[in-house]
Amino acid sequence: MSSTVSTSSTAKPAPDPSPALPPPAKIEAPDKPPGVVKSTDDMTLDELVVGKDLTGTPVLPPREPVLPAVSAPPGEDRPLPNYDGRESEGTNAAEALIWLPRVAFFPVHVVFAYLVRFPIVQGLTFVEEHYVLKRIERFLTWRDGKSGVYPSFFADFGLRPAVGLTTFHRDLFVRGNTFNAAVGTWGPRWLRVSASNETLVLEEDTGRVEFSGLYDTRPDQPFYGVGSATSKEDEVRFQYRRWQVGGRFLASLGGLSRLQVGTALRHVDFLDDPIDPPLDPTQVFAPGFSAGSYEIVESEVALKIDTRDPDTEFQGGTGYLLELYGTFAFDPSETSRNYIRWGAETAGFYDFTGRGHVLALRLSTEIVEPTGGTEVPFTELASLGGLESMRGFLPRRFVGDSAVFGTLSYRYPVWSLIDAEVFTSVGNVFDDRLRGFALKRLYLNSGVGLRTNLDRDVAVTFMFAFGSNRFDGLPTRPDLPQSERDFQIESYRVVFGLTQGF
Repeated sequence: MSSTVSTSSTAKPAPDPSPALPPPAKIEAPDKPPGVVKSTDDMTLDELVVGKDLTGTPVLPPREPVLPAVSAPPGEDRPLPNYDGRESEGTNAAEALIWLPRVAFFPVHVVFAYLVRFPIVQGLTFVEEHYVLKRIERFLTWRDGKSGVYPSFFADFGLRPAVGLTTFHRDLFVRGNTFNAAVGTWGPRWLRVSASNETLVLEEDTGRVEFSGLYDTRPDQPFYGVGSATSKEDEVRFQYRRWQVGGRFLASLGGLSRLQVGTALRHVDFLDDPIDPPLDPTQVFAPGFSAGSYEIVESEVALKIDTRDPDTEFQGGTGYLLELYGTFAFDPSETSRNYIRWGAETAGFYDFTGRGHVLALRLSTEIVEPTGGTEVPFTELASLGGLESMRGFLPRRFVGDSAVFGTLSYRYPVWSLIDAEVFTSVGNVFDDRLRGFALKRLYLNSGVGLRTNLDRDVAVTFMFAFGSNRFDGLPTRPDLPQSERDFQIESYRVVFGLTQGF
């Protein structure tokens, strides 16, 4: 006998043996005074998930079938939204003051904006859009950007230009060790090679030791004579060969302030094949100097107090600068040739917008005093001209026992990467300890310049400046008619540099 067991297709599954979780208990929060918002620690689970989906994300607002009203009529720009939600502060005194240089230098601004700035901005925009700098950087750098090599070019009209290479190596061998080297040339008699190695010796970058070397020879150095009454008509050229080695210790005093102690050995030879008209070096040395060369061992101590923010080192900032330095030097091959050099510089900077519009006043003086029986070589005397002082003149345009100059400048951004500067300077060299100083014996120079503000060594620089004769028209030349001894422009100077690493 057989039995049949039948099952229904609608049989229910076995119940889950695990007990169901009870609903979360509602915890009553204590009464709070009106106006006090609960913290998330005091909220219940139901209160925490209000207005959120299962992932805890706030639910999007419902879409409306009608578009919002337009914020501006067709063809017109919409008004600028108030993104930060704050009321406008209005125009302050500093923002009103900025219109004074804008109006005074409007002709300069027009030249900068349309003849200089526009092509530079267009070029940099193209470079940025097509990642040209990034591609060049990947090609010219290695070690994650800690090592690299860059081409360099510098032209100073009136002197021979230079082309070359600059290389840098950060954290070389050990952390905090930096090695830099540069070479520049323009022809067989123009060569400059320099190298330096800087090592961190104190923690938090408060102390560094630097060793450096330099070899330099060029045939186009100008010389106008020694003293306060030199003239451009007296210009001659000479060729020299120089090598120098030295070391120094730099201690940070906080911010941009520092203390520097160093020593160097320098050897200089005067060669007999300069650019015409030639210069006989024996004419500017003491009688008996006929070797055409000299050596100098010098030791220097310098103190620099700078209250500006280190983050604004290249873009300006408000503060003041005070720098004092002193040097003792002697010639080991001629013990009677020794001298001391000392000087001071003070400057004030005022950024009246806080965004790089800096008005600066700088005053500087330097004095060289012989302490032996032999005169100091003219290449070691105080000098003005070049890129640091009296920029409307070629390097070493003024040479004397002492020098003084003052500069008033205004620097402001003309684009995100470019700063412009307008400057005016007066100065001259005089006899020992500024003997014979008078305002009428000063020279004037003024100019304008553009410079990228990313880095001091890797930058594009352009400058146009002019220099005058003395305010009194150089009355020391009685052979000239009075009309030629009036105040007039003496020289013009144009400088352009790319990666001025040397």
